[in-house]
Amino acid sequence: MNIKEIVDEIVDTCRTNDPITIARKYNINVFYRDLGNIKGFFKTINNIKFIAINDNLSEFMEKMVLSHELGHAFLHDDDAIEFKENFINASSLLEKEANIFAAYLLFGYLNEEEDEYFMVDEEEEKIYRYLKGLLK
Repeated sequence: MNIKEIVDEIVDTCRTNDPITIARKYNINVFYRDLGNIKGFFKTINNIKFIAINDNLSEFMEKMVLSHELGHAFLHDDDAIEFKENFINASSLLEKEANIFAAYLLFGYLNEEEDEYFMVDEEEEKIYRYLKGLLK
């Protein structure tokens, strides 16, 4: 199954593309802490999945990072990876796959009018355009 098919199956099962709802449905524990320069990370401990999100992020970045970390939870179950890099310059295959997952989850179901919601500031717009480009 490719990444788009995995996302489609998750969205069909949850009847939403909201990352918080998806995390709850799949029993993935999400918590918020000051993580310094780390945006977020995914880890499995004793078969319990955890996602930590930096509580200093904007609402836009929080949703992006949570979606990215969900990508790790569904695609890279055994890998614990801290997300320090920015989205656009993600270098490893695992990070790129998590970005593609986030792009499909967040933007694969939007129409043109809904796209405007994500135009928050210049940095976030660059990230938005990068992730949208992954869908082509």
